Amino acid sequence: MGDKYLEDIVEEDLKNNQSLRTSIFSRTKNILDQPMVRNPAITSTGIFFLLVYAKNKFPELEIKPDEMGIASYSLYQIIGLTKEYFLEGKKIVKRGLIRLILENPKIIGVMASIAGGITSYYAEENMGDLTTDRAALAVATSISFGLAAEASVRGWKNISRIKRSIRRAKEKINKRFWDLVLEHPLITSTIYTAYCFKFEYEKRASRRVAHKGDDFLDYDLLQDLTEHPGVIISMLMKRGIDLSLGIATIFLAGSLLHSQSIRENFLRTKKLYYRIKGDKEKEKSAQEGLTRLPNSLERIIQDTVELGNLYYEEDESKAHFYYRKALRLFSKNPDNLGYYELFRRTFRFDSLIRLFRREKKDIDQDIILLLNKDTEALVRIKEKLDSDPDNIEVRYIYGKALEILGYRKSGEKQKRQAVEEAANSKLATLRPFKGTKNKVVLLEGKNIHGEIVAKYNEEDKLRREEEETRKLRDLLIEIPEYDTPIPIGRMQIQGRICYVMEFTDGESLGDYIGSKRENLQEKVKEVAEFLGFIHANLTSVKKERSAEERTRIIRERLKGKLQDENLDRICSNLYPIFAAVENTPKVTNKDAHTGNWYIDEYGTITAIDIEADRLIPITDDTANLLDLTQTLTEKGKDEVLEIHINSYKKNSKTKEDRTQKQYHLAYLNSVVIRSLESYSLSIKHKLGKQYNLENARRAIVRIKTEHSDYYKENKKGYDTLEQELKRAA
Repeated sequence: MGDKYLEDIVEEDLKNNQSLRTSIFSRTKNILDQPMVRNPAITSTGIFFLLVYAKNKFPELEIKPDEMGIASYSLYQIIGLTKEYFLEGKKIVKRGLIRLILENPKIIGVMASIAGGITSYYAEENMGDLTTDRAALAVATSISFGLAAEASVRGWKNISRIKRSIRRAKEKINKRFWDLVLEHPLITSTIYTAYCFKFEYEKRASRRVAHKGDDFLDYDLLQDLTEHPGVIISMLMKRGIDLSLGIATIFLAGSLLHSQSIRENFLRTKKLYYRIKGDKEKEKSAQEGLTRLPNSLERIIQDTVELGNLYYEEDESKAHFYYRKALRLFSKNPDNLGYYELFRRTFRFDSLIRLFRREKKDIDQDIILLLNKDTEALVRIKEKLDSDPDNIEVRYIYGKALEILGYRKSGEKQKRQAVEEAANSKLATLRPFKGTKNKVVLLEGKNIHGEIVAKYNEEDKLRREEEETRKLRDLLIEIPEYDTPIPIGRMQIQGRICYVMEFTDGESLGDYIGSKRENLQEKVKEVAEFLGFIHANLTSVKKERSAEERTRIIRERLKGKLQDENLDRICSNLYPIFAAVENTPKVTNKDAHTGNWYIDEYGTITAIDIEADRLIPITDDTANLLDLTQTLTEKGKDEVLEIHINSYKKNSKTKEDRTQKQYHLAYLNSVVIRSLESYSLSIKHKLGKQYNLENARRAIVRIKTEHSDYYKENKKGYDTLEQELKRAA
């Protein structure tokens, strides 16, 4: 069959692929993509032992130890840099100094080794108690400090990923007291390194007196650090290898003893026991527990596929649900990590496991091939599709596979075809999607389930939402905590144009609030951080609504719900509200109410309804998030407002010099105006009327007490609004 899948690659994808294939860059990449380059540590270690053998076998070559060290370590760094920045296409990120350090451990290691060598060479000039060959000593220090720096950065990044995974996991793990040590390997290793340094310092100070007959070092560390800083720093750099060993030991211990590792090993043992016993239901329960653990993305994908396998014989539909769920995870940035998974990766056990699993079921093999970015997966799935071209499930999975391997347009084409065939036949039904003002439906059937959403609207609005969603997805590629629906495209379904997207499993922030989760405040803060990012990066083609237009909308929406004289008094006293928000930044309307944010089982926040239909004062969306329902305390709301504004400032290209107090006044006024504008919509919901206008009235009370000068200037207007809000509530 060969590369028959290429016939399904659209011209744009094919052109991009061919341009890569025919370039000198690509040909060089293919030449270098060999096991020796893929494994720099093994290759450089092998070269080192080869040089040791040559030194002993051929003494006439006069190979020096420092030359062996330079050769093997230089090779390690050159191959490592080639692998990461050339073969894997890693880019140097520019988002903050800490992020720059964490994402480039190899470069940090090179810089540290150069600094260590130079420092040791010049600082040890007056020592000479270890060796008279300063160059050899400098090489040893250079290698030790370079390895320590690289190991420290990698350890810092890995432990951050592990702790992030634990925080975001749906299934919380009861921690043990020793987890504190295991989750802070740098601190523990630094203490160990300090002890080793103390031993080194005392030993060398005594040797100076015993062998050199002078007291160049005084046994007073603080004094020696002041008088001979270079010597002390050089000694500390030599102990870099102790730091590396300490970090490695802590990670090894964590892979076995951390609560997360104990839980994972328990569940895997439990699953194996029930498999041997033949208890399928309990085996599935254990496997489902594994999918909920904090772990690496690759491990979660494999565990999700395995869960689908367990359902396959008795419920093929549910099995395919888990297969699609696994494929959906490919769109996330693989930033999470588990302790035990780190152990498997370090010792290459993950590669051995994948090699073994390739011999299992077809779907297993396809997923493993996709994890390895192997186009053989496309060949295999294409064969299945050609043998059964009417199989919508296979076509949709084929589209996902094309996307995963870089053929985005081609993958979307296959997915659109699958959705159109399902929606325009008896294979799927359309079910209204709750909690939205727009006409949105879920496609449900044997093969296409509720993760596919179709949204009806005017075509230009659908086109704009699709474009803005794609733009936002591109910006979020390096931010795994945030997500959007995956656009599939616009198409005809049952005679009407709609925008179809791949949705996410999870619950809305509104449901999160209704269930009174323990971490509600933190989750709302995360949403506010995301909202600030959106406001700083998306643009709108339409202008802000004028005060007159907003007043007209309020009158239209409240007409018939309030008496005419009450409505007149409200509309004629809105001037202080509009004046307070007039000078705030105007941003794209996200419509940030709690129904427009979804939280999946991995803690990822998905923003939906990215319509970008007009500009609004930034605090209007803060009010949409916090005050159209009952969410947090007043203090909690103020904290969320500050996070929202700070996120906007951090991510915005324009300079923003307004004070937090100015934003706070604008926010309280936005609460009033948004409550009035959304009143007719919110009363459809059970808690809408009760909380909507009550939040607006409380906002006016807060303006009285916390912004008294502005209140006094506009006392008549605010007092009238407060009275009318009491009547309406």
